[in-house]
Amino acid sequence: MSFLFAQTLSWVYIFYSVYFKRVEFPFREFPYATKLSFSLYYMIYPDFAMFFELTYPKSKSGVRIILHYVLFLGMTELYAFFIRHYTDLARSLKVEYPNIMIYAILLLITQRFVSWFQAEKRYN
Repeated sequence: MSFLFAQTLSWVYIFYSVYFKRVEFPFREFPYATKLSFSLYYMIYPDFAMFFELTYPKSKSGVRIILHYVLFLGMTELYAFFIRHYTDLARSLKVEYPNIMIYAILLLITQRFVSWFQAEKRYN
């Protein structure tokens, strides 16, 4: 569930990022079909969100939750850094710093949706 929901959110985010020329993808798996990167935003980033949800701390300790977010945001940004600087998969055209906050919001929305979905499932 978290993979599919994160895939939807990341597709919408990257669609608007490409549309407003914040990022471009010189190498694409399907160059005639779309200007988006299939592997990054349909498989890799949703995988990060899925593992984020699977390892999300069940305790309500605020410190553990914040550290969990920091860990996954750091891993994601490190991965994005390596992709941007050492491959031709993505090229940033504008400032990259808002991506961290946007990805944090995407993780939060995904986590809230999955917890809401699981709560509804428990009561039925």
